[in-house]
Amino acid sequence: MAAEGNPDPEPSDQGLEAELVSLRSQAEVLRQELKTCKDELQKLQKQLSQSERLQKTTESYNEDLRQQ
Repeated sequence: MAAEGNPDPEPSDQGLEAELVSLRSQAEVLRQELKTCKDELQKLQKQLSQSERLQKTTESYNEDLRQQ
């Protein structure tokens, strides 16, 4: 029996190889997801920056109107 000390490591090696392939696949999926998240974050930060500039411009314009 293999469980009684037979040095036949193939079944466990195959299991480890399958697990390694699965982990590599998961890692690639996570890398792609991270890239997507970074791209989305960059886009949202740009939108936020534009919104903040617009808000400051609007506040300045409103202040000018109040002073007239």
